[in-house]
Amino acid sequence: MFGLEKIDIGKAGGRRAVAIASVALFLLLLLWGGTLFSSKYAGVKRLLGVKAREAATFKELKVKYLTKKGQLDFLRRKALSIEPRSVVALVGEIGKEAGVSGRIVSLKSLGESADDGYIKSGVELEIERIELDELVNLLYMIQHNRLLFVINDFRLKARFDNPDLMDVTLKLTRVKKGI
Repeated sequence: MFGLEKIDIGKAGGRRAVAIASVALFLLLLLWGGTLFSSKYAGVKRLLGVKAREAATFKELKVKYLTKKGQLDFLRRKALSIEPRSVVALVGEIGKEAGVSGRIVSLKSLGESADDGYIKSGVELEIERIELDELVNLLYMIQHNRLLFVINDFRLKARFDNPDLMDVTLKLTRVKKGI
């Protein structure tokens, strides 16, 4: 009664067992495939996030590069400007436009030199009793001139007789493209 007895499944029962086993195997394969796909999808999604951050970094670098390139191109165009007058005459004219020509004590040439296809003409400018706003205007005019000027040396000294006035010494270089 409680012994093991042989169970006869028969043909119909055998087919049912094979069908159940097949469905179970199919479900296991589907579950395994879904897990595999899910892990691959998570990896691709993570990689996509990394690549999006890299693209944003490169976009920022591109903007910085184009900004710097534009500034350099602007300076190159200024260096290509042709002016027959000497650098001393040009700086004297800028001082006149800034309203400080009467207080220019010294304006002397520092000579010319050639370097990497550019000609550099130096000038030393000394101004006494200049106010701060006049100095700012002068520096603005030098920077925004159609010609390329570089300030190599700048010395500012307050006066003892009037602290609102200053003495300034500038060494400027006019840079132009050599022929």
